[in-house]
Amino acid sequence: MTNKTTPKKLFNNLMRLADENEAFYFSDQNITINGKDYIIRSFTYRLASWSDFQDNINLDSRESRGTAFYTEADKNDWELFCRAYPKFWNLGEGIPVDDFVSEHKPYASFEKMDGSLILFGRINGKVIAKSKTSINSDQAKMAQDIYDNNKSIKSAVNYMINLGITPVFELVGPDNVIVLRYDENKLVLLGQVDNDNGNVVPAGLLEKRKYSVDVAEVYKHNWDELLEIKETSKPNIEGFVVLTEDGEMVKVKVNSYIQLHHLKDSVNNVKSLALLILDDNLDDLIGSFQDDQKTVDYIVEMQEKIGHKYNHLVAMVEEYTNKNKELDRKEFAIKTQKEMKPFMSLCMSLYLGKEVNFKEFFMKTKMYEND
Repeated sequence: MTNKTTPKKLFNNLMRLADENEAFYFSDQNITINGKDYIIRSFTYRLASWSDFQDNINLDSRESRGTAFYTEADKNDWELFCRAYPKFWNLGEGIPVDDFVSEHKPYASFEKMDGSLILFGRINGKVIAKSKTSINSDQAKMAQDIYDNNKSIKSAVNYMINLGITPVFELVGPDNVIVLRYDENKLVLLGQVDNDNGNVVPAGLLEKRKYSVDVAEVYKHNWDELLEIKETSKPNIEGFVVLTEDGEMVKVKVNSYIQLHHLKDSVNNVKSLALLILDDNLDDLIGSFQDDQKTVDYIVEMQEKIGHKYNHLVAMVEEYTNKNKELDRKEFAIKTQKEMKPFMSLCMSLYLGKEVNFKEFFMKTKMYEND
């Protein structure tokens, strides 16, 4: 899968996207390396629906999945830190299963690991691990520790970075359980992304597995075989990532994995569905209805409605508070009581630098309900 957008243009496009669409944003982390202060900026999204990505496809929205840039803290000269896999979807999400299967022939399928995405980049000679949005998360710290103490991982990561490639790993293990359990904490190589053009090469297709690290298994399945495995597979496998001959990627999750989540009943309960949407945990729910396009379409429709409502809430409160943050506390409270009364508690918490629980407010006030 090739994007062909250069890093500098990609940065500008992602910044523009974050400015224009409330579903997309970036987070900054500070780090000091060899006496110099740097900022790492990770691009991501919250509750972005299928249509959000389609509307903004020319702005490289699919690369808002952990792609990051860095600059010295006192400058504004952004360089690429790491380039993530583009966003891809569950089979049946956005495009009906029959249509996708008829239009895209599988080239290879890869075991989908049940863990956390880990990317690596290098700044001023130091290799740094990051999760999708942070260099400071528990998962990033676990991955950094593995890198620091595993010669094979260190050798593979440095080799790829020297070639201008972002290494893409999955962190799995007993200390990072999502649903499935793995015997040991480890990094499994998923693939690599060319920093210059976004070209993706899954690890299983790398020539003779050139790296001496754990690699996601590669298979040659046709659609009939994949859909049969989806229905009959035993536990302890999440599913597959399918790479098609024309470069598309799609997730096929097996029913046994999906059933571990007990998610099917959630689609009939708006409150439960809203919580899944706010937790960005729809993958398995959609996967369980891949043979019921009407239900998938309903889930995606609700994701779009609830996601847009939530994103607007966050953007509105943040914009108002930032605009009025120079007022003293009394002036801010009076003005907010008059202009933003329903959201007074959120605005005051943000103004005072306290933790703001937008999700709790959204659910408590039942903003998820249809107008």
